[in-house]
Amino acid sequence: MDHKRMITGSLIILIYLTGYAQAVNPAEIIRQLICQIWVDLQGVIWGLAVLMFLYGGAKYAYSADDPGGRKQARSIAIHALVGLIIVVSASAIIAAAGGNPAIC
Repeated sequence: MDHKRMITGSLIILIYLTGYAQAVNPAEIIRQLICQIWVDLQGVIWGLAVLMFLYGGAKYAYSADDPGGRKQARSIAIHALVGLIIVVSASAIIAAAGGNPAIC
């Protein structure tokens, strides 16, 4: 008897859920996944670039009497800014390469 109830309940749930089923293009699912990864990756890159810029600034301030340390700190800060510029202009780079920057 419990077996019949379980099978009947499962069939009712499956029939009910078919009303919510949608015909989705697999390419759309892949596009959404890529867009979500890109958005998450941009957040991580922004965070790392800001942290590296702050690290470079702190290293510059704390190595005031060491010219080699100041040069290295300046290099870290400049590379962090270059990374930020690349991330900000990523859509323009994609558009220049012939892609669609507004895909997300």
